[in-house]
Amino acid sequence: MKNLIKILTFSVFLTGFMGFAQKATVYEPAKSINKEYKALYVINEGDDQKIRVIIRNINNAMEDPRLKGKLKVELLAFGGGVEMFRKKNPTGNFLQVCKIRG
Repeated sequence: MKNLIKILTFSVFLTGFMGFAQKATVYEPAKSINKEYKALYVINEGDDQKIRVIIRNINNAMEDPRLKGKLKVELLAFGGGVEMFRKKNPTGNFLQVCKIRG
């Protein structure tokens, strides 16, 4: 009988603790407090998939409303990464838009 009381007490305690642990939290994104932010992206591979990923990451950072007008992005390409600067590469249009924005 004492064991049953201990088990019931422990289960009530555990149930109450689990309810407390799962308290709803409100998500608040980080605030930009600086006047200027700098980001450096590096690519050294000519793989189209990796080029598209780095372009998407740069674009996402530039479109972030918290960073509008505060972000300066530099892209360092070497090795196979210089493929993205070739005129026949479809990423050339994106690079021109970035150059105009900056």
